[in-house]
Amino acid sequence: MSSGGPLRLVATTVRSEDDARRLAATLLGRRLIACATMAPVVSMYRWQGMVEFESEVQVVFKTTDDLVEDVASAIEELHTYDLPEILKFGVEATEQYAAWVGAETSA
Repeated sequence: MSSGGPLRLVATTVRSEDDARRLAATLLGRRLIACATMAPVVSMYRWQGMVEFESEVQVVFKTTDDLVEDVASAIEELHTYDLPEILKFGVEATEQYAAWVGAETSA
């Protein structure tokens, strides 16, 4: 259960908007996040010795500090990639927004 502590962002990239929506809907349903923001991106990276250039969707999840590891675990569980990108950021937010995130991630 969330205590409404410091805010965290957790970011990942997925293959499609459908994958992004499914992942966000699941995390919202589990009350691990208050919000997910999705945006199309183009990623260029080295994978298994090859340089790849792919269209993806970046998803940024808003959660609390006490839920960030649960969010990361859920992404690992649900992601379709062999090695999902999972980036965790501490952020500052207005008191009102932080309170909203805390309320939305509480059972």
